[in-house]
Order: sequence, then structure tokens, then C-alpha cells
Amino acid sequence: MGNPRGMRSPSSIEVAKTTGHNVAGIYTYESIGYVFPIGDPQVADAGILLCTSDTFICAFGPLGVDPEDFKKLARLKITFAWGDNRPEDYSQVIYSRLEAKLLNEYAATYHLGGHAEVLKLADPGPLELVPLIVARLVPDLSDGDLPRTLI
Repeated sequence: MGNPRGMRSPSSIEVAKTTGHNVAGIYTYESIGYVFPIGDPQVADAGILLCTSDTFICAFGPLGVDPEDFKKLARLKITFAWGDNRPEDYSQVIYSRLEAKLLNEYAATYHLGGHAEVLKLADPGPLELVPLIVARLVPDLSDGDLPRTLI
């Protein structure tokens, strides 16, 4: 039961959609399971082999999704965060940078309104970033209105 592609991936948006929950943004910390649009030349140029099976074998990706489904992610604000313990040449950091680039290109090309970024947590420290992260994901909240799940 559950999402066969893995709950840690942005494809979990599918689960939120089917359960009736609204998703305004995604914040991932040292995540795995990236999704890329099938047939995108930048993915092929990067030498990334995409998994497209709906079985558990693809739970950790990188996953290939229909470009129309990828556009759904490009409507969101997404932050991929990494600690300073991960080098720039680590495969998952590379995947997150490419996914952020593609999401921003899709958002701009199709006027979808989303934004993706990769954040390295070396400076400032993680606790200092909580208000910044909340402000980026939910810009309408004031400092005194932090959601209970973040406190």
C-alpha cells in the first residue's frame, strides 16, 4: 500500500492529490528519488538513466515521468537542502541541481509560477534557516504564525 515510488520523492505529490491534501511547496533535506521528464535532452546529456517502472525497484529513482506530470511539480515552490557533508559531485546533489534547473525552466516556459532551488546548509546554520524556508514556501505567514509542525 502507498506510493510505490517512495514517499521521500517529489512524486509523493501524487499521493497528496489522491488523498485530497493541498500542497503549496516541498522542502527536502538530503533527499533521494528525483523525478525527471521522460525525453528531456538535458537529462540524456547528463547521462542519467531513468527508471519508469511502478514497482518498488524504482523507489529511489531517478524516476522518469511524463512531461505533463513534471509540469505539476513546476507549479510549486521546492527547496532541495544539503548539509555541508555532501560534496558537489555527489550524485544526489547533481540530480537535485538538474531537477531544480528543469523545474525553473518549465515554470518560466509554461508560466506555472513555481520556483525550485538547491540550498547548501553550511552557512548559516540550519536552525537560522527555518524562518527563511517558511517564508519561501508560505510567503503569507508572519513570524508569529509559524505552523505547529515547524515549531
